[in-house]
Amino acid sequence: MKKTFLSVVAAMMLPSAAAWAGDIYVSTSFHEPANEGLRFIYSRDGIHWDSIPGTFLKPEVGTQKVMRDPSIVKGPDGTYHFVWTCSWRGDRGFGYSSSKDLIHWTPERFIEVMKDTTTVNVWAPELFYDDVKKQYMVIWASCIPGKFPDVLEEHKNNHRLYYTTTKDFKTFTETKLLIEPGFSCIDATMVKRGKDDYVMVLKDNTRKQRNIKVAFSKTPYGPWSEASEPFTPMYSEGPSTAYVNGWWYIYYDWYRQFIYGAQRTKDFKHFQDQTGTVSFPEGHKHGTVFMAPEELVENLIKYNTRAVHYTGKDISLPARHDGGLSPVVGVHTIQTMRAEKGATYNHQPMIAYWKGKFYMHYLTDPRSEHEPPGVTMLQTSADGYTWTDPVKLFPEYKVPDGFEKPEKYPGLKAKNLMAIMHQRVGWYVSKKTGKLLAMGNYVVSMTPKDNPTDGNGIGRVVREIKADGSFGPVYFIYYNHGFNEKNTDFPYYKKSKDKAFVKACDEILADPMARMQWAEEADRGDDVLPLKTPYKAFSGYTLPDGWKVGLWKHGLTTISCDGGYTWRTPAKRAHGFVTSTGKIWGQRLSDGTYATVYNPAEYRWPLAISLSADGLEYTTLNLVNGEITPERHGGNYKNYGPQYTRGIQ
Repeated sequence: MKKTFLSVVAAMMLPSAAAWAGDIYVSTSFHEPANEGLRFIYSRDGIHWDSIPGTFLKPEVGTQKVMRDPSIVKGPDGTYHFVWTCSWRGDRGFGYSSSKDLIHWTPERFIEVMKDTTTVNVWAPELFYDDVKKQYMVIWASCIPGKFPDVLEEHKNNHRLYYTTTKDFKTFTETKLLIEPGFSCIDATMVKRGKDDYVMVLKDNTRKQRNIKVAFSKTPYGPWSEASEPFTPMYSEGPSTAYVNGWWYIYYDWYRQFIYGAQRTKDFKHFQDQTGTVSFPEGHKHGTVFMAPEELVENLIKYNTRAVHYTGKDISLPARHDGGLSPVVGVHTIQTMRAEKGATYNHQPMIAYWKGKFYMHYLTDPRSEHEPPGVTMLQTSADGYTWTDPVKLFPEYKVPDGFEKPEKYPGLKAKNLMAIMHQRVGWYVSKKTGKLLAMGNYVVSMTPKDNPTDGNGIGRVVREIKADGSFGPVYFIYYNHGFNEKNTDFPYYKKSKDKAFVKACDEILADPMARMQWAEEADRGDDVLPLKTPYKAFSGYTLPDGWKVGLWKHGLTTISCDGGYTWRTPAKRAHGFVTSTGKIWGQRLSDGTYATVYNPAEYRWPLAISLSADGLEYTTLNLVNGEITPERHGGNYKNYGPQYTRGIQ
């Protein structure tokens, strides 16, 4: 164990996938009953297909809120446009979203296209980009009872194909009939073979057919030729096409046989059955085939499979205070202060190393957690062993009289109530200005048992620590709802005349990994939070390829592939990790490996360290501290054991 890892403990106050050449075949997919969301499958040869794990967009629009018949087309600007069936019956439109990477999607919209009709449904919307008119076509099937002779069809199951066009997916042309083949038809997909040469592959949905045919046209808007004879067996639907080694492959869902079939052709007149040659993953239902860059496909595969997990064989024994773990050699346990009456609850220490000196601040309450008045204290050290006496960094703050939390405590109003401090992130060293900024958050505890991390606080404050040991003024960098410059005791940071200080604060607000640590104190649902789910006590680090790992209380973990702006949800318990309700801290070490420090038991003891070569697979577990210090002062919510660690390099 040659890594140096400095941890500060609160309650005791102790200091990849292989790269592929070229684009990849990708197909949209869904699984019955179509309520889980968008899936993908991929292939390097168009013949052998495999699943991309997980779902990437959960259906949220439409009467039924399903996601069937997913269709994607890539626009000239690299944007992937996506449409889908959102209900079996009752909807007069379809769902729409777009993405640059197939992982992060715009808010879903419902696009109504059969508004002034008695249509029963809007099924299987299919996208096609017309590179001549530089616009998108959306094709779908609808049944308007009585519009066409029913013949053998049920009155509410006699479909025809319709279309609309758009250049921006905001305004759409009037809906028009695309083809009248003389039979009920659904599931159309379109191919452009060359100039003035278009092929439509569609399902004949009449009772004696239920198979797939083709029609031809000089434009994507028709007129269309008479439909061909069927080239697939009965009970086949959902065709999609791909150009593979000089052949057009038409894949289809042979739904009564519960298999996926394929035909290939060079002219759409003569077909060869390839059902025994192609292979598709179990559960795949029809979508649209398109080409995507290898890096994008690689990221799709990694997105739902990468996760922090523990594969080591060592575990902590709950009957022993040290867990029975092998200790790390060279650990130094340093007490920085000793609690005295009047300030016996000391917690959430935050540490920084700046300009050759250690800085640590922590919150303190008179006797118990969430007991006002709360302040933040600061200590410094030149060597990590000898620490200065604590001084007040963020002072007492009076809650305005009349403040209330009506949903939690109806009729209860604050009167001569002091705020308490709470901080999940304490320091920020500005990359642009080099300034050291300290942060804390004023929250409100209406009763001794009130949880103040409910988004109903006052706001987050920031203060510069200067190299000579002096402090800059206290400013607010974030206000909770109901608070602003007019009703708070400190100014907003933008009022500072120090341009470098303002720039450093702007840098914090622009950093999603910094803002992520505000989740418990900030307003619920505030856009300042990259992930609005109130998981507790965030820490995170960067993997070698730039992806971010997030860790929270209870061993919850997830990842981000866009720098921390969005995260895969929900966060899940890290497989193999046993943790208490205390914080888990993770970071990248100076040699490029990774460490997590946490309590590997149902209690907040012992304190252990686990190491990983890649930041995802953790393989070791060793003891850092197994002491359970006796309680010297009474008070609520004082957990035993070494806990709430932070680390620095």
